[in-house]
Amino acid sequence: MRLLRENAALNRIDDIIILQADAADLGERYENCADRIIMNLPHSASDFLGAAMRIAKDGGVVHYYAIAPEDDLYGQDTAFVEDAARGAGVEVEILRLGVVRSYAPHQYNIVIDFRVEKP
Repeated sequence: MRLLRENAALNRIDDIIILQADAADLGERYENCADRIIMNLPHSASDFLGAAMRIAKDGGVVHYYAIAPEDDLYGQDTAFVEDAARGAGVEVEILRLGVVRSYAPHQYNIVIDFRVEKP
């Protein structure tokens, strides 16, 4: 969080509100407000996809991190994202799939960046 604030200051970004909280606690108060959501707890991010979909504004981007097996890097987590979108009544557009780093033998920390499109 400190580095995010420093980065914003170094880049002279002053129209930013940085919130650090459990996504489930932000859902109602910040519904349809976030331009960007960083879900960087790879072991439990899937539990909060529904809340992230509510918090994201139309066109908002979510950076979803997970731990995935080498033989199915994105399949399971892409399905989690699509299921959460259906449940929230929104559409998602996958923008990027990437490997962040090796986590364990045949396990990788991955990222799925997607845009939330609301009706």
